[in-house]
Amino acid sequence: MSRRAFLATGAGGVVAAAAGGGAVLVGDASRARRWLHGRGYLDAPSIKAPAADVAVRESTLASRHIGRDVAWAMALPAAPPAALLLCLHGRGAAHGFAFEPMEVHRFVAGAGWPWVVAAVDGGEASFWHRRVDGTDASAMVFEELLPVVRQAVGDVPLGLLGWSMGGYGALLAATDRRDQVQAVAATAPALWRSFSEARPGAFDDAADFETHDVLRRLDRLAGLPVRIDCGRDDALADVARLLADRLPHAESDFGPGYHDADTWRTRLPAQLDFFRRAFPTPT
Repeated sequence: MSRRAFLATGAGGVVAAAAGGGAVLVGDASRARRWLHGRGYLDAPSIKAPAADVAVRESTLASRHIGRDVAWAMALPAAPPAALLLCLHGRGAAHGFAFEPMEVHRFVAGAGWPWVVAAVDGGEASFWHRRVDGTDASAMVFEELLPVVRQAVGDVPLGLLGWSMGGYGALLAATDRRDQVQAVAATAPALWRSFSEARPGAFDDAADFETHDVLRRLDRLAGLPVRIDCGRDDALADVARLLADRLPHAESDFGPGYHDADTWRTRLPAQLDFFRRAFPTPT
């Protein structure tokens, strides 16, 4: 079936799709849409960033917590900084993800908010916590990167914004560094109910999973502004909904979308408005 022919029929009732001459049966609507989306039959929702010209400064950091130099970058506002958005990337990505394709700095500038946007390489599959090999991406962020950034921008309110692995990392960091974080927004956070369900490589073993299980730490997020976003057809949506149910004070959006950058970009305006309301009003 061609893409045009498929779109003409509509996706709502599809239970089977042709692949290489055979039929692939799909058990539920979300799985069907994910399968079709992955093969180009369904587009994710998407929006364009404002046409804001914002310079991104690239640098490197000698990290003892990672054991090597790590790349990082930040975009500074034209006005004196009023807040800092620290972005945590997903698995297989790097610090540049926050700037391309997400373009967080352009959305911030387009909204007229004088915020710094910063991001750092946390490792392909670090999951932003201490690992058995001795690396600790979260400690690198808070004990090495953040002091360097604050030297340039001052002691402004800190918000954490992460996607997938980074969404998990942002929530985890907020539970560990509650006194340093003013708000956290987790997009399609990579959460699982048990070690056996977790993606291979996300945790060293069952004990590592239990030690860093965000769902067991939700009491530490009491009183902290939290936002949870996830496309309704994302494979992680069920656990993200569970998280939202267990954090009744959290804002959430489970509208259309998948586990991809196009979907996540559509959430940025609402996420940035969430941070605007969460950050203290400058005096």
